Amino acid sequence: MALPNYGLLTGILVDHGFQENGNPHYLLYVRAGGVKYRVAVNLRSSMDPNEAPPELQYLIVDDLRHAQKQGARDVAQRLTNQDAFLLKDVNPNILALDFVHSDLFDLRAFTTLPRGSNPDDNDFEKQLVAGAEQALNEKDRGAYVAIFGTGYSARHDGGGGASGSSRRSSIGFLGVDNIHMNQGSFLRVGHHANSHFHENGPKQDGAVLLVFADGTVKGFFSKFQSQDIDTDRNGNPVHTGVVELDGLGGVPSHLRERRERFGRIRARLEERLRTPVPAGGAGMPEGTPPATAPRNTVSPADNSGFVFADPAPTDPNRGFQADDDHGLFKSPFVEQFSKYGVPEPVPGPRSGNYPTIDLTSVLGQVATDQITATNQIVFHSVGDTGAPSLDKSPDELHVADEMIADLERFKPGHAERPAFFFHLGDVVYFYGEEQFYYDQFYKPFKGYAAPVFAIPGNHDGITYNPQMTSLDGFIQAFCDDRPRHWRGSGGIERTTMTQPGVYFTLDAPFVSIIGLYSNCSEGEGYLDDQQTQFLYKELVRLKQTREQQFRAVLVAVHHPPVSFSSKKPASVRMRDDMDAACKDAKFWPDAVLSGHAHLYQAAVRTVQDTAVPGGVRQIPYVVSGSGGYDDSHKKRRSLESERMGDPSDLEFRLQQVLAQFGYLWLQVKVAGANGDPTLRVEFRSPALNGGDAAHAFVLNLKTHRLL
Repeated sequence: MALPNYGLLTGILVDHGFQENGNPHYLLYVRAGGVKYRVAVNLRSSMDPNEAPPELQYLIVDDLRHAQKQGARDVAQRLTNQDAFLLKDVNPNILALDFVHSDLFDLRAFTTLPRGSNPDDNDFEKQLVAGAEQALNEKDRGAYVAIFGTGYSARHDGGGGASGSSRRSSIGFLGVDNIHMNQGSFLRVGHHANSHFHENGPKQDGAVLLVFADGTVKGFFSKFQSQDIDTDRNGNPVHTGVVELDGLGGVPSHLRERRERFGRIRARLEERLRTPVPAGGAGMPEGTPPATAPRNTVSPADNSGFVFADPAPTDPNRGFQADDDHGLFKSPFVEQFSKYGVPEPVPGPRSGNYPTIDLTSVLGQVATDQITATNQIVFHSVGDTGAPSLDKSPDELHVADEMIADLERFKPGHAERPAFFFHLGDVVYFYGEEQFYYDQFYKPFKGYAAPVFAIPGNHDGITYNPQMTSLDGFIQAFCDDRPRHWRGSGGIERTTMTQPGVYFTLDAPFVSIIGLYSNCSEGEGYLDDQQTQFLYKELVRLKQTREQQFRAVLVAVHHPPVSFSSKKPASVRMRDDMDAACKDAKFWPDAVLSGHAHLYQAAVRTVQDTAVPGGVRQIPYVVSGSGGYDDSHKKRRSLESERMGDPSDLEFRLQQVLAQFGYLWLQVKVAGANGDPTLRVEFRSPALNGGDAAHAFVLNLKTHRLL
């Protein structure tokens, strides 16, 4: 998204000096159009290792007129002292800098300033101070400064080293900041994450240019080490920031073929975002706090471990808080996101680490050893559980109660006791806000005495105004850096989860689940580049793992790659991208789990695969978006609206559709039928068969055929 108030200030330097209290900025005071502007330039890296952004990097060009790159020489040629601060939005033809996409310099030539380095070793600081003094001395001979950055207004001048001015400019600005690269900032999960990714954009980078009396144009350019030097047309990082993914040694074919298409999709969304949305949109539901309200904080857990099931006395049991979406879902802002997804980057893994998590890190070694000893693992999965109104809540509660009953039938360590719940997205409706997590997630599952892992659905990621951060509530609930009690739980004792990202792989005894985020379109889902890289890499890893030790490999993604629903059709292009990753890795998942369509559907896909006996593999594609939201099945007279499929289609076969609320019960056995490993999937519904399996199938994981 473009930085507001980006522009070019040209004028006479009248003072300069260090900012007080050890602030890492240096202040330049520039007079233009009768106004004295306060310019804050980053000169040092922050001393706090936990503070973002991290180390500063710099590049000094002694004279842009004779620079190596033509783009830098063009800037020097076009530069004049206009004695004004001109905004790009108002003056679209003014000079604007783009470090990545213009031929200015080599970004790899920047020098890093380590934290705590000796000021005497800071050549960036020394040369800027010396250059500022020269420009000040030569101001009467035509010397001037050019500052690229963003304007800000202030009530007073808080700087040190020079006195400020109380006079405001005619356009309301007293100063300029963001005088550094303003693109390539990563969005990562975790409480250390900052909001700089919101400022990513092309042609809006900042710099200081000193123009001396002899015409020399000396350039001072800076960026932060955390910023990617390769960005897309929206200024977002091309790389993931994860070494294992960025160091693939060549881009797989499926990525090369899709990048141009994906760029066009994002460009269409960016174009639509330029259309102003009326302030306040279409209005907010009554009782909804403004998006600018302070972010809720988290308090440390009473111990360092996880808490799952909640003792009843801790439940505040407050009245149900409904989420009324009627004033928002038809607004232009929401409609463009529900069609194209969010333009900001998908949050990358915490701390740039490769996003896998082992079940042992959550359950502990004793519990996982007990699972291993049984030679099988059982777990739950379902999506679309959120109930945004009180009349929908009973359906979610019935499903949750049945899942809890599955746990309570067996003591911990029993072979039939589910080890965890893998949520398939749309945890909270309609916009994933923190204040609705208590009623829609924590309270219904307060008795679920096992971990809950999750991938986001479209309603977890979509927002209704530009001040909201996509996936904010989801990240706080599921991607914490340690288990703790979160205010979003409303007092329920269940602690936050520590997933390494919104896309990740869960490695458990006998099964690995690759979880992907298919963005927030209401229609077709899609995967960005970093996730297709991750999928490819994980398929390669798990192929090698399975060659050494048995495990089932599942893929979970909210939007179904295969769907026979006319209301929620298949995401065909996403399926093509997933297929390409599988072909490149020469490895297919055993099954694919999805939500989004609010029913149960079991389909079987037949693919050619020379790696399995007979050269043919059957892959179940299971949709279970039946966790409690939407009573559309009650309104249907029949299943005629569901396209039952072409019986002559040799690749896709629909096995069953059940328009009822329910959930998946899955079992992976090391030695099932005929001694071969198996995957058993059951759909259990409170409304069918007394909660027992309403539909089931078993996949032989050696022959890869349904039994």
